[in-house]
Amino acid sequence: MSSKIEVQLTQYTPLLHFQGQESGACLRASEVKPALDNFITAWLKKENKSAPQDWIQSEVNGHTAYRYRMTFTAIGEPEGGYKCNTGTYNKRNNTVKVDNTRQIHNLFFASMGPEAFDITPETRDRETVKSRIKSVFYPKGTTMTILVPGDQENKLSALLKELIPPFFALHCFGNRSNKGFGSFGVTEMDGKEIPVMTPAQLAEYAPNQKTLYYVSYGQIIPSSNEYLNDVFTLSNLMKPGINYTHGNPKNLQYSKGFLFQYFLDKKIHSEKAAIKSFVLNEGTEDEDNFVKIHFHETFDGENDDFRFVRAIIGLPQQYEYRIDERFNKEKKEMVFINPHSRRKGTVAVENRVKIEGKPEKKDKTPIISRYENPVHFKPHGQYLLIVPQTIKETMKDQTFYLIDNTQGSSKITGRENGIAVVSSEDDVTEIKTPSEFDLIDFLDYFSNQYKFSYNSLNNHFSSERGPAKVIYESLDHIGMKIQKAKAGEKNNG
Repeated sequence: MSSKIEVQLTQYTPLLHFQGQESGACLRASEVKPALDNFITAWLKKENKSAPQDWIQSEVNGHTAYRYRMTFTAIGEPEGGYKCNTGTYNKRNNTVKVDNTRQIHNLFFASMGPEAFDITPETRDRETVKSRIKSVFYPKGTTMTILVPGDQENKLSALLKELIPPFFALHCFGNRSNKGFGSFGVTEMDGKEIPVMTPAQLAEYAPNQKTLYYVSYGQIIPSSNEYLNDVFTLSNLMKPGINYTHGNPKNLQYSKGFLFQYFLDKKIHSEKAAIKSFVLNEGTEDEDNFVKIHFHETFDGENDDFRFVRAIIGLPQQYEYRIDERFNKEKKEMVFINPHSRRKGTVAVENRVKIEGKPEKKDKTPIISRYENPVHFKPHGQYLLIVPQTIKETMKDQTFYLIDNTQGSSKITGRENGIAVVSSEDDVTEIKTPSEFDLIDFLDYFSNQYKFSYNSLNNHFSSERGPAKVIYESLDHIGMKIQKAKAGEKNNG
């Protein structure tokens, strides 16, 4: 005998799907079930409970799989079909220039490299290529069916019914899920309407100190593009910053990433400052002097404390610097248009290196190539949630190496067992992540600074065209306040 649970899911944002071209492609049980299993395990641990043995299907490598099956069925046809970006392939450099007529939101476009496109050894130079990942959005939603075999007393079924609404409220799925893609919400379960859970209710299930942050849209449910525009604005303000000035000191369309400002207030410089000081530092005197005069940024070199601050909320694989230049028809040559841009090159990020001719150190540090941003954005009905995850202790005070990996002059001579090989220790710049970092403290800082800076941001990015228009409209849509919800507090926000 099996218990059956039928859930209606509304879709808030497109799902970025590797199988988006397949008819009916939607959520996959292979992704959703393990995440729901982990959510169940975390809830049981929080409640100081353990799962009865008859609930458990298997236990492998610390993961408990529970005894139920799920299937998903998309309702109707996807809006606009299965969308993808296209680009022009440069075979010599193995790069793709993404077309401006892209169909997937810029949050995804920003992370697209050649590995994201259908490229084979037979692909010709200058050939148009399509992204492997497709954008899929079902305006009528998706049906999830769960079967719980042998649940005679319906206890596992009852727990699933309790946890499924907050689970979908706090999780996105597919590619770039931490940036709000693949967001779904429970609207109906077994024929009964399910109201949208409030941030105060959801805080009880939040993974980090039972705390989350949110933007409230009142009674309005935004469009998928509005959600993603708001995530684009907030995530850029939070970490990399926004710079549309092209080096013009009179252009105010600039905001330093609040993460970097947070650490600067603690007298700690970022990895970008280390790159400018020690890695891509040849022939850049003009830029450095320009920055010193107009933006009042200077470094004392080795006396400063440089930390890999960006890695603590999402590890980049490399940094790319491009000279801001345009072709001048009169001079018939490329000319600089930005005195703030004189660096050109690629900087690789490695956490293990080997020096040629020297025995490898007995280092048991695992190779870290990816670390997901622990700040997750989750569209949720009339809210945009900002859900802090738990930061791994191994990412604190972790050593990394910055290496000039510019094509044609790379300091990396090869790889051994996945470890970068360089000629000498002079070819690498060692940098550590912050030794201490409280994500809740940072998000409190971010929320306060956002409110404090709101009016100036509105003034600086006020524009009727260009990329600044997106920021300006998004700021208006988000409003002045990012609110906080913490379990157990009566007056959240």
